[in-house]
Amino acid sequence: MSTAPFGVRWQTLALRFLFFGYFAYLTLLLLAPNPYRLVGSSAGILVFLSLLYPFAHGISFALLTVFALWAFRALPPVPICGGLSGYAAVTESLQMFIPPRTAEGLDFLQDLAGIAVGMLCSWMLAAGWKMLRKIKAEVCPEMTS
Repeated sequence: MSTAPFGVRWQTLALRFLFFGYFAYLTLLLLAPNPYRLVGSSAGILVFLSLLYPFAHGISFALLTVFALWAFRALPPVPICGGLSGYAAVTESLQMFIPPRTAEGLDFLQDLAGIAVGMLCSWMLAAGWKMLRKIKAEVCPEMTS
């Protein structure tokens, strides 16, 4: 097993890189005057985005939560989700100062719902992964490490 500095596995570093990259991109989207410019403007993308728009905050924060919980899985999930809730409050509040954006309570509630869904999805992924490893150990005990 190869490790990086400080004994962190390369998979953990990759997940953290993914988390911080997505975190930066989401921050740009949340604080940009026109987030559509950052996503693209082709007709196909705009049609797809118009379908997702009512769920955009929830989907974005669910994905961010899954990335955060997997990238920092050695930490307890409640403080991580608390930090993400604070991030949601701050970015939503900052939108008041970015014309034509507005801070909306519904968006914040969607962010919180996304965090809850992300926690549930992360838990389900972890449970599924654990079950698969158990099955693998039973079927092929020589392949488990």
